Amino acid sequence: MNRPILFLSSVTLLFTLSAFVSAQNAPVQIELFHLEGCTTYMQAWNDVAVALTETGIDATVRLVPFATIEEADALHVPGSPTIKINGLDLEYYQGPGALGCRVYAENDGKGWPSMSLLTDQLFKAARVANTNML
Repeated sequence: MNRPILFLSSVTLLFTLSAFVSAQNAPVQIELFHLEGCTTYMQAWNDVAVALTETGIDATVRLVPFATIEEADALHVPGSPTIKINGLDLEYYQGPGALGCRVYAENDGKGWPSMSLLTDQLFKAARVANTNML
């Protein structure tokens, strides 16, 4: 789990470690599912850290590797990287799993979601979490 952190800048590294340690009970839970060989998850990982910094949203962030089609199916992961916030895929995907590199049409076919999609979904999750806490 620590290996991907090595790719982050020192500022992001400190933030990311802080997110793991201080926000373990945060109402927003983020999981980034990745497949070995699909290196675009590193961009997504960095974008999650940037989005959390810019929005000020407290979150628990987990990097979750998967390696087989059975794992992808069980996790409902349509490829790597997949980001789920509070259990929901950023694009609300609910189909079968896929073992390959994911492409995000909303981000011009890049292998990671756009920052706007990521921050929009973070704000939605934070609003729902705050409403549920009342």
